[in-house]
Amino acid sequence: MILPKRWSRIPRVAFLGTAVWLLGGGWEPQEIGSTPRWTTTRVSHTTGTDPALDDPEAILTRAGYVGDFSCGRRGCHGDVVALEINGGEWTRYARNDPHAHAYDTLDSSRSQRIFHAWNHTANRPYQRGDCLGCHALPEAPVDLSPEAHRSWFGGGIGCESCHGPARNWLVPHARPQHKDHERFKPRPLHPARLQAESCLGCHVGDATRQVDHDLIAAGHPRLHFDFAGDRHDWPTHWRPTLDQDRRPLRDAVVGRLVALDAALNLLMARADSTNPRWPELSEYNCFSCHTNLAGLPAFTLSLSDRTKSRRRPGQLDWGSWYASSLLWDAETTFLDVEETLKALREQMESDDPNPDAIRGHVREARSAIANLLKTMDADPFGTSFDSVALIRDHLNQARRLLDPGQAQGDRIRARDWDRLARLYLNLATLGDDARATSRVIAVEDAADLESLLDRLVEFLAFPQGYDSPRVSPLPPRADAPAGPN
Repeated sequence: MILPKRWSRIPRVAFLGTAVWLLGGGWEPQEIGSTPRWTTTRVSHTTGTDPALDDPEAILTRAGYVGDFSCGRRGCHGDVVALEINGGEWTRYARNDPHAHAYDTLDSSRSQRIFHAWNHTANRPYQRGDCLGCHALPEAPVDLSPEAHRSWFGGGIGCESCHGPARNWLVPHARPQHKDHERFKPRPLHPARLQAESCLGCHVGDATRQVDHDLIAAGHPRLHFDFAGDRHDWPTHWRPTLDQDRRPLRDAVVGRLVALDAALNLLMARADSTNPRWPELSEYNCFSCHTNLAGLPAFTLSLSDRTKSRRRPGQLDWGSWYASSLLWDAETTFLDVEETLKALREQMESDDPNPDAIRGHVREARSAIANLLKTMDADPFGTSFDSVALIRDHLNQARRLLDPGQAQGDRIRARDWDRLARLYLNLATLGDDARATSRVIAVEDAADLESLLDRLVEFLAFPQGYDSPRVSPLPPRADAPAGPN
């Protein structure tokens, strides 16, 4: 089965990472052979002597950056007519990937509105390092002229943003005698764990780059990173042979584990005792507060443990995305991680979260994640996961949730949107995995998979003109009898 694009079917308020899509007003992939939107990228070769120390560009050259155009030359990775990816990686990326327009979005009218609502002291987003850190480079200096900024960063998230500063390996990495020497190679981005980890600084955040509640309130999209969903939707610019042994289910689980670890690392930084704003509201489920208050049910469905749970009025839901159940019906695999998260969740959802206690719980959880990742590194093909059994379990979960006749009643609180979106992504990934591994799915399960994905999208859709879900009746089953007139 060929599954549809995932995040494109879910409301874009859940877009993960930097706002390259939303703030730019959308992007359209271009055909190979057309002209890229942007062509100016600075080439700054070092000559052995440091630039003047008062030159802002010296920050970049001393860090080893040379500019993306050095990669995008016709004889290197910039072949404009290449039918195969080898030789045309830069061209394909520049034309088809929204990351290539990350810097451009800072000049959009929506970005300007967000920026001025968030910060009234600076004139432009490119004067803020916390904007440039994800829309250009982490080391991007803020005091360059607009022309220099465009020259250096017009290519958005360029080659060196992910592959690392190229000065030391730019020339040697193309020579056969150096191809296996780690010193003369770009930063490795395969296997999938390394690729996912390269995304985390911007798509989850860290101590120096984060999207907090103030920025979200100003209009910036909240950060929801799902490695498997993104990787499925966005165009590749690397050789297909690098993915020939890819196991979609394993990649999804590893992606969620490293994202959870990054989210916990960010929480650790936010829990610093010198932080005047605590707790940071973006740690919690946005829809705990941002929801229609009319007709709220007495209970909310907890998808992580499949039980109804009563929350006190005003109690916020922590970790509804990154710390929610990693993969239902695989609890034995993630038991140690889930156990450490319980104590952390209790502390974060208390009336007065204690930063010292939270830092201790975070250290325990990150240790459990590290141990689990070591175990998974020893199983590169994900043989411990049975996608067919997991599909059946997830389908049963979806059927139960979307059946209005079930005992939980005919309404689900809006704060369950995150977990329902996770269920959707789980089902899509499991279907991909079964296809990639040639697993045989029962005929009734295969038919239900597509229909339940469609129904989940229907339920996850936001009302027109809103960027949050409503509290609404569950969509009726297709075979449900018509009600009385």
